Amino acid sequence: EFKDFLDFFPALRHLSLTSNSILQLGSIASRPSKLQILELQRNGIVRVSPSALSHLNRLHTLDLSGNEIVSLPTTLRDSVPSLEHLRLHGNPLHCDCRLKKFISIIGGRQSSLTICETPE
Repeated sequence: EFKDFLDFFPALRHLSLTSNSILQLGSIASRPSKLQILELQRNGIVRVSPSALSHLNRLHTLDLSGNEIVSLPTTLRDSVPSLEHLRLHGNPLHCDCRLKKFISIIGGRQSSLTICETPE
């Protein structure tokens, strides 16, 4: 587990953890971080904790594409108001009201590939 690991790298601005077999995304910082871009593609992430992005008040790009995410906690959007770009394509998304808060920031070159697995 890599809980609050960004506390050891407070000046880090861009982090790519692509293809690292991360299954759950818990809290990655317990104090303010300068991280702006976080790439977590192709890890097999199933669950994102509501507190995962707390203290990442400069984060503007989050790439969660190619994982196993069905839904995201609605509080996640509130905890990172600076988030402008969210990539979710390649996930088995369940599109209900919980994803409504994220619609305006889902984008990127692959945004047309972000589809709902359920309901059809």
